[in-house]
Amino acid sequence: MIRKIFSVLIWSLFILMGSAQSISRVDTGFTQLFRRTSGWTAGDATISLELPDQRSLWFFGDSYLNNVTSINGQQRLPCIFSVRNAVIVQAGKNFSTLLDTAAKGLARTFFKTSDNVANDPVIWPNKGYIHKDTAFIFLSRVNSSFQYQDGYLAKMTLPDLKIISLSKNPSIPDGYNFGVSVLKNLKGDSLYIYGVKPGFLSFDAFLARCPINKVLGTWDYYTGKGWSSTSDDLKKLPGTNFSVSPQYSIFPFKGKYYLVTQEVGFLTCNLGREIYGFQSTSAFGPFTDRQVLYTIQDTLFGDYMKTYNAEVHLQFSDSCTFLVSYNVNGACKSECNGLVGSIPADSYRPKFVRVPWSILDPALNCSPLTKSVDFPESEFFQLFPNPSSGQIEIKIKPVNQTISIDLFNIYGQLIRTYNVPNQSDHLKLDIKESGVLYLRLRTKDHYLVKKLMVQH
Repeated sequence: MIRKIFSVLIWSLFILMGSAQSISRVDTGFTQLFRRTSGWTAGDATISLELPDQRSLWFFGDSYLNNVTSINGQQRLPCIFSVRNAVIVQAGKNFSTLLDTAAKGLARTFFKTSDNVANDPVIWPNKGYIHKDTAFIFLSRVNSSFQYQDGYLAKMTLPDLKIISLSKNPSIPDGYNFGVSVLKNLKGDSLYIYGVKPGFLSFDAFLARCPINKVLGTWDYYTGKGWSSTSDDLKKLPGTNFSVSPQYSIFPFKGKYYLVTQEVGFLTCNLGREIYGFQSTSAFGPFTDRQVLYTIQDTLFGDYMKTYNAEVHLQFSDSCTFLVSYNVNGACKSECNGLVGSIPADSYRPKFVRVPWSILDPALNCSPLTKSVDFPESEFFQLFPNPSSGQIEIKIKPVNQTISIDLFNIYGQLIRTYNVPNQSDHLKLDIKESGVLYLRLRTKDHYLVKKLMVQH
């Protein structure tokens, strides 16, 4: 049997390979990964960014660092969190927390605008993207009334993940939070930057754009019909005649654009439990065909928990399912007397569910890229180097069947097919595309898939 198909980063997906799933389910393996007792131990936001070397960054808002105790066999945390944001680096099953090791208390907050963190505004993370040798992360500043005041852009070097700068973004208008979702256009030279603006018990979705190398420069704002250089002309995304959550995900897949968001019930018990999906033929909307992807069932003290801000993590998807996280934040019956006491650690840790593509869009029938085969992968299909600059060599165990190798992008789109001559034991490829790619070796009876990183 195959022990590894994509990479160690997606080890938890294997249960679903080769079989279509009709319902969403809790991903207990991924949820367990975040039940940590050292470094970062709990938090919300739960936003991820895949790095070129197959690691992932996880960004969190208000978080705990260490401080886990055990009471009657249950992991507990103090009532007061440790920092206002935190970052975890994931490499397979291995996690490390990025900290300001020279600081103490709140000053260990990773993204901050000054050393005087006690008086520093609260800064929470949004989405990020990779451009050349730098990771860019959008952040928002909120005041004591949780109103959006300013937006920031952080730059981090790759692969060492050092903060180069944290700059205020002058193009983000007052009262808006931009960077909730970020997409590159098809040419890769511009960014679509999605945002929100709070209303009465609701959040409206908006869109802006800018050249990828001028994110701190002048933006254009979507008016519903076109673009304007004036933020006063901003209009809600067409077709979003519903409230999105303060965090949401928009991403392209197989020729369409999908929006995943959560019912607004922020920090309200028994409300906000539905996670929705919408689709569009354009990055600008309209987003229609609402589907209920999952109904959150977590309870505490006999009541449904406070839940919010579902997020999609595409790097951990397969051809049948994709991974969604959501945040929990205790119950209405608090165990804290003021700020004294403790809470169950799991009441402030992210939860993960695996959603079939076919629920998001019935047209996305599960046609697995992967199937079980009766030979060890290590003996049958090897490729190197990986990561690569585009020149790769594939070693294949000869079989008495015609072999084809398909190249896919991260969105499941077929780029090209290579034919392997009968009884050949190797193939050299010159791949011009960059980023996360998949090579599918295909015979009459079986599939094998390898995840490939190409960086020219």
